[in-house]
Amino acid sequence: MYPASIGKRFFAFIIDLLLTLFVTALFTRSLILLVYLPKFWAVFLWSTSIFYFLYQSISVVISGTTIGKKLFGLKVVINGEIKKPPVLTEILRESILKAISVIPLGLGFSLAIFDKNQKTWHDKLSTTQVISDKQNSPENAKIPSLISKIILFVFLLSFTILAGWVFPLQAVLVSLPDPIPCHFPDDKLLTESNHFKIYLETGPQSLDPKLYKLMFEQAFDYSFWLISPIVTRTSNSTVCIYQQEKNFSDAYNYHGGTTPAQAFYGPTDQSIHFTKSFLETSIDEQKGTIYHEVNHFILFLYLTQNNYPYLNEVPDWFKEGLASLVEYRYQESSLTINDLKKSVAGNENSWQELSNFSLMEEKSVWSYYDQGLLIMKFLEEKYETDIFPKIIQGAVNSKQPMEKTVENITNEGLPSLESEWKIWLTK
Repeated sequence: MYPASIGKRFFAFIIDLLLTLFVTALFTRSLILLVYLPKFWAVFLWSTSIFYFLYQSISVVISGTTIGKKLFGLKVVINGEIKKPPVLTEILRESILKAISVIPLGLGFSLAIFDKNQKTWHDKLSTTQVISDKQNSPENAKIPSLISKIILFVFLLSFTILAGWVFPLQAVLVSLPDPIPCHFPDDKLLTESNHFKIYLETGPQSLDPKLYKLMFEQAFDYSFWLISPIVTRTSNSTVCIYQQEKNFSDAYNYHGGTTPAQAFYGPTDQSIHFTKSFLETSIDEQKGTIYHEVNHFILFLYLTQNNYPYLNEVPDWFKEGLASLVEYRYQESSLTINDLKKSVAGNENSWQELSNFSLMEEKSVWSYYDQGLLIMKFLEEKYETDIFPKIIQGAVNSKQPMEKTVENITNEGLPSLESEWKIWLTK
C-alpha cells in the first residue's frame, strides 16, 4: 500500500469538480423557468457543494473511489486496511472534516505535501488514507525535493484561496446596483427575474408581474440556446415599459433610434424599452415583441462578450430577420409564411438595400422586417435551424463580417443565395 501523492489527488479533484459543476449547471439551468433565483450565484455555489458531497460520499462508499480518483489509480481506505471506509466515516470525512481542511485557507490540504504519508487533516481525523493501486516499488518511487514541495504548496494554497474568495466576490459584484437606464423618474420595479429587472412607468396600466417575468425568461431561454448554447456568460438586462410617449421618445432618441418602433434594444447599456402602444396590444402580440427584443439582447451580448469587431455592421436583414423569425414562431399570427412570401414576391429589395433599414423610406418599414424574416426562413429551410449558431459562432471565431461568414458557412456567395431566395419567394 503506497500513499497517493498530493499532486495526483489534486488533479483527481479537478476532474471530479468539473463533473460536479456540469451537473450543477444543468440543475440550476432547469430552475430558471420554474422559480425566481434572486441570488443565482449563491444557489449555484450551494448546489455545487451539495452535489459534490453526495457524489464523493456515494462513490467512495460504493466503490472506494471516484471517477477522478479512478483515472489516477487512487482509492480511499481505512488506515492499515485495504477496505472502504464505513458510511458514517465517509459522510463525516466529506462534510465536517473536509471543511476543517478547507476553512483555514486550505492549509489542511496544502500541508499534506510535507507529511510522509501525504495525509490531509481530514484524512488523519477520519483515520482514512488515499492510496495508489499501482505497484511502484519504494526504491523507484521519486521523492520530491524540498523546493518542489514548496512550489507545490504555494500553488495549492493559491488555488484554494482563489476558489474560496473569487467566487463569493463575483457573487457580490453581480448583485451590485447599476444605474437605471429608464427615461422616467419613478423607476418603479415591476418584477425581477434571473436575467431581467423590469420597470413600469407610473400610469393607468397595471401588469401581472408573474406573467411578464415568465415571458421574458422564456424568451431568454429560447434565444440563448438558439444563438450561443453554453458559451454565453450570464448577464442581465434592464427592461423599461413606458406609459408616457414623450419619455419613450427621449429614450429612443438617446439611443440613436431612427425608424418608427414600439420597442427597441439599447446595446450600450443592455436595456430593452417598450412604448405605451406595446401595452395596448394583446398579450400574444406582446409576447412576440418581447421575443424579438430579447433576441437582440442575446445576439449583441454574445458578440460583445467575444469582442466581435463588426458589432455595429451586422446587416439588418440578419439581426432583424432572426429576431423577426423568433417573434413569428412565438406569436400566433393569421399570416402564414406563404402569405408573407406572396406579399413580398416581385416587390422585394436587394440584400444590400436590406442591410440598413434606416436608409429605406419608400416602403412601409414592416415590409423590411418581413423580408428579413423571409431571408432567415429561407436559410433555415435550406440549411436547417443550426445554421444560425454556426454563422454567429463562425463570425466570432473568424472575426469576419457577418456577410462573409454566411458565405463561408454555406459555401455559397451572397449573390447566389439572393437569387435562390427570390425564386423561393415565388414557390
